Formats: sequence, structure tokens, C-alpha cells
Amino acid sequence: MKNPTARGRQLLQNVTWKIAGSNASALNYLNIDSDLKMSLNPFNKAMTFYDKIYQDYGEPPYDTY
Repeated sequence: MKNPTARGRQLLQNVTWKIAGSNASALNYLNIDSDLKMSLNPFNKAMTFYDKIYQDYGEPPYDTY
């Protein structure tokens, strides 16, 4: 697999992109702010909240559309 990071571009701050992966508990993403940086699990706090709501109050099976 090729590395998608462009070389020699100061704008990209020499960030090396990591593979996003298919595991929902270990999702890599590029946090684009004044400084670029690789981070993990962009919605972890929200997903933890909703997982708890479903666990406490949900009645499976769940339908999604």
C-alpha cells in the first residue's frame, strides 16, 4: 500500500497518515486544526454516551433505516 502523505509540502506539516482501519474501537483520523495531527476515535465520547443509553434503556432488536 502506498503512503498518501505528500512529501515536501510544508502546508501538510510532515504528517504521516495512518490507515483508518475497520475496527470501530481503533479508528485513526486526521484532526485538521491550526496544527494537523493524527488522532484516534473522533466520536468516542458521543458513542460511549449512546452505547450506555442503548444498554440501559434499549429493547433489542433495533431497526435502522
